[in-house]
Amino acid sequence: MVTANDAALIEQVEALQGIVDLSDRLQLEGLYSHIVRNVVSHYKNSVQTSRLQALHTILCAMHPISDTVVAQLAKTTVDVVATVLKKLHAVMYKAHDGMIYTYHASFADYICQVPTAPETEFDPHCNIGLLHAFLANRCYEIMEEHLCFNICGLESSFVKDTDVPKLQERIDYNIDNLLKYAVLNWMTHLNSTSDPKEALQNKPKWFVEKLLLYWMEVVNLLNAKREGMQMLDMLTVWIAKCTPNTLGLWEEALKFCQFFFSGSASLYTPHLYVSALSCWNPKSEIAKIWQPQIPFIPKITATYMSSHLMTIQTSSPVYEIAISPDGKQVVSGSENASVHIWDALTGDLVKEFKGHTNSVWSVAFSPDGKQVVSGSHDKSVCIWDALTGELVKKLKGHTNSVRSVAFSPDGKQVVSGSNDKSVHIWDVLTGGLIKELKGHTNFVQSVAFSPDGKQVVSGSSDKSVWIWDALTGDLVKEFKGHTAWVLSVAFSPDGKQVVSGSSDKSVCIWNASTGELVKELKGHTNFVWSVAFSPDGKQVVSGSNDKSVHIWDVLTGDLINEFKGHTNYVLSVAFSPDGKQVVSGSSDKSVRIWDALPGDPAKKFKVHTDEVMSVAFSPDGKHIVSGSSDRSVWIWDALSGDLVKELKGHTNSVWSVAFSLDGKQVVSGSSDKSVRIWDALTGDPIKKLKGHTDGVMSVAFSPGGKQVVSGSGDKSVQIWDALTGGRLKKLKGHKDEVMSVAFSQDGKQVASGSSDKSVHIWDALTGDLVKELKGHTNSVWSVAFSPDGKQMLSGSDDTSVHIWDALTGELVKELKGHNNSVWSVAFSPNGKQVVSGSSDKSVWIWDALTGDPIKKLKGHTDGVMSVAFSPDGKQVVSGSSDKSVCIWDALTGEPGKELKGHTNSVWSVAFSPDGKQVVSGSSDKLVRIWDALTGDLVKELKGHTDLVLSVAFSPDGKQMVSGSNDNLVHIWDVLTGDVIKELKGHTNFVQSVAFSPDGNQVVSGSGDKSVCIWDAVMGDLVKELKGHTAWVLSVAFSPDGKQVVSGSNDQSVHIWDALTGGPVKKLKGHTDGVLSVAFSPNGKQAVSGSSDKSVRIWNALTGDLDKELKGHTNSVWSVAFSPDGKQVVSGSNDMSVHIWDVFTGDLIKELKGHTNSVWSVAFSPDGQQVVSGSRDTSLRIWDALSGDFSKELKGQFLAGSQDQLIILKTIERTLDVNLWSLNHHTGWICSQSGHLLLWLPEQMRSTVYTPSTRLIISSQAPTHVAFDSQCLGTSWAKIFLKLNI
Repeated sequence: MVTANDAALIEQVEALQGIVDLSDRLQLEGLYSHIVRNVVSHYKNSVQTSRLQALHTILCAMHPISDTVVAQLAKTTVDVVATVLKKLHAVMYKAHDGMIYTYHASFADYICQVPTAPETEFDPHCNIGLLHAFLANRCYEIMEEHLCFNICGLESSFVKDTDVPKLQERIDYNIDNLLKYAVLNWMTHLNSTSDPKEALQNKPKWFVEKLLLYWMEVVNLLNAKREGMQMLDMLTVWIAKCTPNTLGLWEEALKFCQFFFSGSASLYTPHLYVSALSCWNPKSEIAKIWQPQIPFIPKITATYMSSHLMTIQTSSPVYEIAISPDGKQVVSGSENASVHIWDALTGDLVKEFKGHTNSVWSVAFSPDGKQVVSGSHDKSVCIWDALTGELVKKLKGHTNSVRSVAFSPDGKQVVSGSNDKSVHIWDVLTGGLIKELKGHTNFVQSVAFSPDGKQVVSGSSDKSVWIWDALTGDLVKEFKGHTAWVLSVAFSPDGKQVVSGSSDKSVCIWNASTGELVKELKGHTNFVWSVAFSPDGKQVVSGSNDKSVHIWDVLTGDLINEFKGHTNYVLSVAFSPDGKQVVSGSSDKSVRIWDALPGDPAKKFKVHTDEVMSVAFSPDGKHIVSGSSDRSVWIWDALSGDLVKELKGHTNSVWSVAFSLDGKQVVSGSSDKSVRIWDALTGDPIKKLKGHTDGVMSVAFSPGGKQVVSGSGDKSVQIWDALTGGRLKKLKGHKDEVMSVAFSQDGKQVASGSSDKSVHIWDALTGDLVKELKGHTNSVWSVAFSPDGKQMLSGSDDTSVHIWDALTGELVKELKGHNNSVWSVAFSPNGKQVVSGSSDKSVWIWDALTGDPIKKLKGHTDGVMSVAFSPDGKQVVSGSSDKSVCIWDALTGEPGKELKGHTNSVWSVAFSPDGKQVVSGSSDKLVRIWDALTGDLVKELKGHTDLVLSVAFSPDGKQMVSGSNDNLVHIWDVLTGDVIKELKGHTNFVQSVAFSPDGNQVVSGSGDKSVCIWDAVMGDLVKELKGHTAWVLSVAFSPDGKQVVSGSNDQSVHIWDALTGGPVKKLKGHTDGVLSVAFSPNGKQAVSGSSDKSVRIWNALTGDLDKELKGHTNSVWSVAFSPDGKQVVSGSNDMSVHIWDVFTGDLIKELKGHTNSVWSVAFSPDGQQVVSGSRDTSLRIWDALSGDFSKELKGQFLAGSQDQLIILKTIERTLDVNLWSLNHHTGWICSQSGHLLLWLPEQMRSTVYTPSTRLIISSQAPTHVAFDSQCLGTSWAKIFLKLNI
């Protein structure tokens, strides 16, 4: 209730607030003093303190807050806050949103500023520095108490934040207004402290060590990335002043936040841990602190880690960028005529300037950052207000494109260079032309002022660099040395040096006074578009058409750092004002920010320095030969990737290389018009074959090694004597360059492909033209004979691969799929497959019979110039314009007919004893019984509440047992489908179950590390067998029922006495978890399958290893003996089913058709069929003799979740994660089912080893991703919680 006294006060306050601007403040302050005194002065000191603390907190909070937040921040009660608010209702109020506001800012000014007159009784004023220190400390305490891992309980790392059900409700519940205030304001309070105490000084360090990632998690969920980044950046100055020893750690934290918040991983909050932390340099402080705390994230090994901080995607190619003087903004000029200003911390668009009518070639900030200048293809120079985006001046005078602009150091002038060959100096204030500098004889590509503003430097397409007197316009110095266009120039900060970049691929540093060349920096393999000095003048950055950014040491000329990630030309580069970052702009429509500070020295591998034009395996598959545009021929170790020999002698690009059939010699063809034969062992040149009048595009040995064939740009094909070097035949007929040649397998014919679009087949003895194959609509780049000589293969610029009948010349198959030129083709050794490499950067493997694509191999970042199969056909080698050589796994598994039934992964399958039925258990929680003859669904058994991991029939076929992730074992009636018994006792998932031979007992193996034997009639627990130290993944009875065998994730196989429960034998040998075990029909042997990819057969009596069966390329999930004990069947994560001979250990059949992991296999009772169940949700019945499919099992589909909970670490390790692929554009590693497993920054993508990659030979160390011990998807959070993080 408002009293008359209160009403009078309010009236006085309102009246005085109206005259505040008249400086009549004393009366107002007296009134405020009176009001506050009535609130606190008549009470005890404790009450006074409490109320003043609440009042001060309200007024010094960074934004209006609620009474509850005030009370918790001020360490008082809501009642105290309510009392203060009630008694001060004349000056403040609580609004409808629950926040507290003041009526007028003058009240806060009065409380928070030093009084103009001394207080008589008490001081209501706030010591602002101390209060901010108090609030900073309170915010930290609140964060320390409430921040935690996975604060909103996100269930899966696969789900995008925007797709999480009721996420906003979770955020509101778990991140209340108090925590939100603390997270978003503690740094601002800390920054406002004037003289912080030691305890407060330690807070930033403790924050990074204890809270950083949890704080980032909340900031990301609140979508407050920009505010978070700005606070981190703001506090950097405070830390540098108050606690400089923490600055390095804080700056790394800032980079890490920038790295995560600006990447697409931030769309999935769990990937803060799964991806961002995984990709951060393990030698950095952040990684040392946080990676040990979160050990189950993927392990990444790479050379270049964390250098790329942020990518800003633009809508158009970026022609030039510049950084504001304070380093907080980046301006870009683009092809679409726009000028954009970006926030350098967050990547957000700040401002777009519109006014140009054509491409903007150049941009620059004024020295005070208040203006931006731009030069355009529309011939104009524009000056803009950087804050408002308004056009200040439009300078006209050039008669052609303006290629470059720059401000003078005092900001009063602008210099511009144009395609009209002139340099203009303009007055910024008036827009008038001050000077026109003429002399260049070609386009002026780049201009810049000297640091003192007295000189201008210009670089031109006339290959020269000129220095001009900015006052008189006279030419001071001309630098000559470049052999092609000069595209970029800049002065060093002290004005003593000039740097230039050229289309001759070099960066040159000149003495600005004498014009002498100081250093020539070589390393780029294409045009250098942009160069700039670091602020201290000790480094130079360059951007090139080779898509890379280089940082050089000015003194030594050494390359310090190389940044890769752009997917197109790098047209502009610049250092940040502090020299700690580099910004680059590219025609790939992006602006990227990099960490310029050198970390650990990158391990450089000796590789080709230019495009790899040709590769080939040696006949024994142990070596690879490569030819390059760098003029060299190199021989590599195919297993290790080590360089064995470097063959030097060619004086121009090497277009083609090949081994002789015995592997003792190498032949090479070059643009220097020569063919050379080398000793492959010593590397010595044996013969130099001369005769071509143009570059040699292709070479090959005859099968006997006595002849060499070569194709040339001179349109001829020539056959040479490999021993004497003499020319045997010159085959003429092509009307254009001969791009490829090959001998037939018998050496009697030669094939050639030409730019005239034709393929010719020649008689190697007579030189006569046998056949001309026409059909391609563009140049033929590559030709090859099939191993039997009956077919011809050709790849063309028309993007197609053709298979021809070599006898008739008819087209057999046209293989389409590439979207650019096919540069190289080859048959597999058995002639059943074809490999092709294309300028679309991909390698394809095709079925030579059907023409269907089998596999598309992605990984190269530029065109694939050459491909070949290994001698055993299991590998493919490719060489690329990206300078790398890659070896791939060629095994794919030919697709068969898909059999579907379950709606999720099938974990276990078994035949009934009479072979007439099949039972299956699935992730859809169902057990299904099928008719093995017709494939019809007989019964659907419901009862388990989680994944069904194991199923088995009783010996009489009347019952069925199942084990589940719900920790239960069920015994079912096969006829009715009812549950007969539910066996309880296991405390973790039941992975394996089996009946005893007499059907009276059931054995089960569990994740609780135990093996249990149950009475199948009563359901009682008979024995619990303990001894394994990890999950028991497989169990089985011996044929006589007297023993039980078990396999465990502890890598061991145990044999137990089923009667006593005592251990009989412990079989050791596997090097990873044992996933499946079984007894032979006579009980004398046991078989085991393991994550170590092997199948082992053991002597069950002695425990000795009888046989180790190798052939699978991934974990073996299931094994079983045939009824006669002579064969073993195995199913693997490599998607195949293998049938083995028990006696010899030989592989009898490889059954391919599943499209995902094979988790269960079994023989039919008569041994004539095999059934397999797979994660692809299908069951397949195979003919054990022929390997053909014999049945499709169909059933009524039920709706089921496609994102089931994955419960085993071993299972998670081997399900999706070993069959992943990398999207090089987005950086996401995806499982076969499409789940996003891990995000990689750009610089890691070009050399990442995918599951198909066997070897990469590149200048950058390869990137290895190991998912061996992490959990993803629905398991990620549970694992972390178990660690109490």
